[in-house]
Parts: sequence; structure tokens; C-alpha cells
Amino acid sequence: MVKRSVFNQLERCHRIYEQLYQDPLMPGHTIARNSGLSRNTVSKYLQEMLDQTSLLGPYLRMKPTPTYREYVYLANFSDPKQTFTALSCFPSVLDVVHTFGDWTTLLITNQPLDIERIYGFQDLILSECKYSIITPKTEFISWKAALAKASEILKDPGVPSPLKRELAPQLDWGEDQWKIYSIFNLNMRRTVTNLLQKALVRYETYAKWKEDLDIHCTVH
Repeated sequence: MVKRSVFNQLERCHRIYEQLYQDPLMPGHTIARNSGLSRNTVSKYLQEMLDQTSLLGPYLRMKPTPTYREYVYLANFSDPKQTFTALSCFPSVLDVVHTFGDWTTLLITNQPLDIERIYGFQDLILSECKYSIITPKTEFISWKAALAKASEILKDPGVPSPLKRELAPQLDWGEDQWKIYSIFNLNMRRTVTNLLQKALVRYETYAKWKEDLDIHCTVH
């Protein structure tokens, strides 16, 4: 009985997730109508998923343009924790992650970085310009089925899809547009009005920025 109850909860959570995958800014009442759940259920489960970090974002990632690029580095350092702390203070560093495996550090910057000059550098696994990324839609299947599918793909991965290295149109954002991006890039569902007022940005500027968002960003 308990297992069935947990299964039902997960199934409802996945229904909500499917709606948000389709439209990250979909309002709660529309999610409720499309998923066949009550508004209270949607509100409750959505908040629980966010609190438990089983659902993140929706967040934004920039597409490369002729005048704006991001760069990804996979590297090994002798003291990864110290490197993580030091790199977190670099103004050009957008994200740094301490990892385990074939490399100790994943780094994303908005300017090319002479990574070999960083203290403790050992070797560089990858250094590339970062292009558009996607987040695949998650299926609602059991762990057993998921592991079986993963095993099958590992045995026969098939032919890799060709890489799409395309540039978005020229980025003409001003100070206000970058302010808006910094406010909403980690969670697009944040309450808009108060945040714009604090940032001294007009709602009309936000509305225009949002209209063109898919030209310059991917949503995850």
C-alpha cells in the first residue's frame, strides 16, 4: 500500500514536470488543467519538488554569438579544493565544479583562460568553445527498466549525432537586459514585479527581453 502511494506521488510529480518541460513559465492553473490534477495538488507537489531539489530551475544558458562566447575546460589539479576556492573568485568564471573521475575540475568561463598557469595545474583533458546545450525529456519508468535501457545503450550506442556548432544572431543586450538575465538565469519562475523594481528595470524592458529569449538562450 505504501509502495502504491509513493508510486502515485511520483506519477503526479512527473505529470507536473511534463507540463513545465513543455513550457517552463506555464502558470499553475494551466498545469492543473493539462495534467488533470487540482490546483492545490499542483501547488503542493511543485513546492515539494523545489524544496527537495528533485526539480531545478527552469534556468537559462547562453547561446554563443559572434560577440559572446563561453568556454568549457576539463582539467586536473593537484589540490582540487583549493583550486575550486580560488577559481570561484575569478570574474570571468561563470561556473566551477569539483568532480571525480578522469578530471578533478569542470570550468566554464566567458573569456579564454590560460588554465595551465593556474597554481596546481596537472593536465588538460578538454578545452572547447561551449555551444548550445539541451536537456532531454525524462521518462517515467522504473529503476529496473531505466538501468536495463542504459545497459543496452552502453552495449550498442549507435552512430553519434553530428555536432551542431551554430552561432545565434548578434547579441545587442544593454545593461538592463544583463540585469534581467542575472536575476532570472537560475530560476525563471521567480516573482517578476518586485525583483524588477529592486533592479530599477521597467517591466516593458523585461517583456521585450522575454520575447527574444529563445534567440539568445536555451531553457533547462
